[in-house]
Amino acid sequence: MQNKAILCVLIALSIADAYYRGVNLFGGWQGLYGGVSEFAPNFALDYFKGKGLNTFRVGFAWEQLQPSLYGTFDPKYLAMMDDLVSRCKARGLRLSWVPLPGSYKGNQVGSSAVPTAAFYDMWTKLATHYNSEDTIWGYDLLNEPNMGDIWNTEYGPGAILAIRKVDMNHAIIVPTSCGGYGHFWKYHTIGLPMHDPANKLIYQAHFYFDNPPNGQYKNGYDAYPMIGPDHAKDFANWCKNYTQECYVGEYGIPGGWTSGNSTCTFGPCTNDQRWNVVVENFLEFLDQNKISATYWAGGPYGDINDIGPTCSGCDRPQMAVVEKHLGD
Repeated sequence: MQNKAILCVLIALSIADAYYRGVNLFGGWQGLYGGVSEFAPNFALDYFKGKGLNTFRVGFAWEQLQPSLYGTFDPKYLAMMDDLVSRCKARGLRLSWVPLPGSYKGNQVGSSAVPTAAFYDMWTKLATHYNSEDTIWGYDLLNEPNMGDIWNTEYGPGAILAIRKVDMNHAIIVPTSCGGYGHFWKYHTIGLPMHDPANKLIYQAHFYFDNPPNGQYKNGYDAYPMIGPDHAKDFANWCKNYTQECYVGEYGIPGGWTSGNSTCTFGPCTNDQRWNVVVENFLEFLDQNKISATYWAGGPYGDINDIGPTCSGCDRPQMAVVEKHLGD
């Protein structure tokens, strides 16, 4: 490992006594992109559990769950969500729900087409449905909001208060107005920390290591070994200074993936090993700072960063790195 001696200034987070590792589960919103919306099958849950990854961040398609704003939930889609919860519960796993993508029928929260009241209504209904379900570890408000400081000062706090009217038990996972991308954290702290009557907020950031850092990895290896700690130090410092629990909701590297279907991923079982050094250094940083994280992504369909097994039955190369950093 390169430059372990300079692997960040240790920023111990007193707020987090334990931290964990997990995976974002693909599939539940694929119907929006021409596929079939289906949540992870049992073999995927079993595979990740066998690797020690027992916490999932799961996207759902808001417009499929609630076809009309302010309307009732679609019983078939909600039953699919409940089925995943049941299967996780039987395995001692836990999950959070996040609306993904972070819009409704292509319209941004707070627009004339999607008033914030409709956003609050959805979360009130979902939190009511799951308020006594301990397999749910948190409500993840919105995937990568990118609407400026009004998210921090108005929309996010409004959603928190809407949920707390019906559920004071579950954690609420809060992205910020940086669009989720943690390397911009220091520029988007207006309105933070937010107020929670239950005092159970978890602040979230996402980290990718390509240029630009959006997780698409179109240009091959264009990073350097310590890019992860360099990008994450402002986030970690903020968490320490404000004694807040924090969480990396997404991080990932290319792992040889070329395509995928509902059962496995295609492509070779190899990648550019330099990316594995990058993610090793990043996870060392998170370990030292007791910051939890869920890898992007695994499960049906997948993308370039997929950590699910290949159709030939081998592990993706980044899995060997992730397995060494499972939290405590």
